[in-house]
Amino acid sequence: IILPETGPARVVYHLFSRKHGDLERDYNHFQLAPEPYSQGNGNFRDINQNRRNDVFFEPRVGDFNVRTFINLIQADGYNPLVLLGSRFTLTEKEVERLLGNEVINQRVRNVISKPFMLGDLWQAIVASRTEPTHDQPDLFNMILELADQSIETDFHEGYWIDHWVYNLDLIEDYLAVFPDRKSDLLFGEPVYTYYDSQYIVRPRDQKYVKKGDQIRQYGAIIRDADKAALIGSREDSPNLVRDDHGRGEIFCSTLFEKLTLIALLKFSTMDPDGLGIEMEAGRPGWYDALNGLPGLLGSSLPETFELQRLLEFLRAELDQNQVSINLPEEAFFLLRTNLDLLDIYNHGSQPERDFQYWDGAATVRENYRSQVRLGFSGKVETLAAEKVLEYLDKIIEKVKIGIARALANDSKPLPTYFYYEVINYEYVDDENSARSVDASGRPYVRARRFKRHTLPPFLEGPTKYLNVIEDVQQAEQLHTQVMASELYDESLGMFRVCCSLSGESHEIGRARAFTPGWLENESIWTHMSYKYLLALLQVGMYDEFFLRFSNALPPNMEPEVYGRSILENSSFIVSSAHPDHSLHGAGFIARLSGVAAEFLSIWRIMMAGKRPFRVKKGGLQLSLEPVLPGWMFSSSGDLSFAFLGDTIITYHNPDRLDTYNPGVKQSKIKLKMADGSVVNLPGDLIQEPYAGLVRSGQVQEIDVFLEEIK
Repeated sequence: IILPETGPARVVYHLFSRKHGDLERDYNHFQLAPEPYSQGNGNFRDINQNRRNDVFFEPRVGDFNVRTFINLIQADGYNPLVLLGSRFTLTEKEVERLLGNEVINQRVRNVISKPFMLGDLWQAIVASRTEPTHDQPDLFNMILELADQSIETDFHEGYWIDHWVYNLDLIEDYLAVFPDRKSDLLFGEPVYTYYDSQYIVRPRDQKYVKKGDQIRQYGAIIRDADKAALIGSREDSPNLVRDDHGRGEIFCSTLFEKLTLIALLKFSTMDPDGLGIEMEAGRPGWYDALNGLPGLLGSSLPETFELQRLLEFLRAELDQNQVSINLPEEAFFLLRTNLDLLDIYNHGSQPERDFQYWDGAATVRENYRSQVRLGFSGKVETLAAEKVLEYLDKIIEKVKIGIARALANDSKPLPTYFYYEVINYEYVDDENSARSVDASGRPYVRARRFKRHTLPPFLEGPTKYLNVIEDVQQAEQLHTQVMASELYDESLGMFRVCCSLSGESHEIGRARAFTPGWLENESIWTHMSYKYLLALLQVGMYDEFFLRFSNALPPNMEPEVYGRSILENSSFIVSSAHPDHSLHGAGFIARLSGVAAEFLSIWRIMMAGKRPFRVKKGGLQLSLEPVLPGWMFSSSGDLSFAFLGDTIITYHNPDRLDTYNPGVKQSKIKLKMADGSVVNLPGDLIQEPYAGLVRSGQVQEIDVFLEEIK
């Protein structure tokens, strides 16, 4: 639902059909209310990635998804797990205004006088009529036009370390269609809020425990009774962080300012060797099957790649715009103290400097969280662009040092996950100098020295690294390492989710319990394999992408081997690591969400390029850059697709050339306008005013003519 019918969206409302879209996984506990417009429930990561391409199919969605998910990030850098759908509210003034309308009866009044779901509103409107009338949709829309929309959430199971990374995808994909709105999106009005949760991350002294002879991280999250009481005392928007330490006005930032704080928090959460992002909040990242790794003081390199990507995005945009920013004073303290620690680190040479930096950064992070536990003070520090750029350069340099150290690891291809064994520690004493213990009687400890352990390679590592590689030759070298490793299943021509875990303890998580080649252990986990193929496409390895992608598509598989309809994806495909050879290549558990999200990203890049719209010399331009092999065109050399939901684009390629070949050019473009008129443009560029007309849906058809450069 997008209101109004034309122009920018006033209300965007997504309908859910199934959690993850997985029809065979009833244990997901999907709940769909028996009413119209039911949204159900879904997890932050899944819904976020599934909406990645919304703006390419319906541009009027605009920045709705960016605002939704960025606003769910908390002041501590985490977010609630479950989204329960939208709820709408009206101010007392708006309710009084509507009550003056004679078509509003008592049942509708009861609904709109408090926060309501769309199903409740529609049913009240329908029930108020003895028979259907033409004004039901009008009344429905009239109320929605005035209502404020908010997202209902549930903490549920904890904080995953990777959820924040998907937000940059939403931002970049929005800007690929609306690059002319970049400055306003990033540096416009401070309208981005911070989610307030009852659950906090404990400091190390309250979660590092001695279990037998080993040190583990348990009980990382706890419900904070004071926060719960404060949130429960609020009548309006209870889950939004306030100033005055939780008792003042809702605290807001610009998008750039909030992204900067997120980057600072993730930077201060890097592991003792400066390689990965720590699983300090009790949950792993995308690879859920390593659910035991947080207890082993685990960390993840893919999130470090994402941190580099975010930091470089922030630096590039600030360098271009040169505007000052405001940070909460607590965030400025976090930044300033981290930079002091960096200076000490960069000028030191002692063997313990990595540990000392980590210990200091973790302490600063814990102090920051203590300061903002109930809310921000409300005071801000204004930083000039020049200073912020200087700070970002120092942080990026430290992140790259860690990445270079990880790349120098003997693991080929590069490693993905680590865990840290505590080999020197001291006990934590309480106020009475007695040994402090947890609820199970295990003593709390303070780590003083670590030994790093590296898990076997996972496909997620190379996939995420490809996202920050700009050199195609470097990408090709990495891909060669992947192909030469156990990550590539040569007999199936597909990519496994991980190498053998047989040498690892069962304590790393449920992945270790599965038979090799089955479920999340050495199988062809289709979601990550599609992510890897998308990364090959994005980095420009086109021939290799099409060669490998042809094997990954179920429609190209043998139905007898795949074992199900080749028109549907599976969660996983049994790899040749499985002891039962008869199962190799068979797909299990329908997968209709994550895999589809990656495929849609692949599809739109193939059809239109990564960033079809751009701004040059102050004007909007549309440059179609398809990545299509000649064999995909019809015998007459044509290929058509829908662009931005409504415009039909047809490529005319009579010689069936590979469109990504440098020797292929677009000779002319023909536009068929909504009024029936035709516009012919020379070359390969659609400029103003026509680029804007395409984006607003006023161009019905576009014909692009391709030819070989002679």
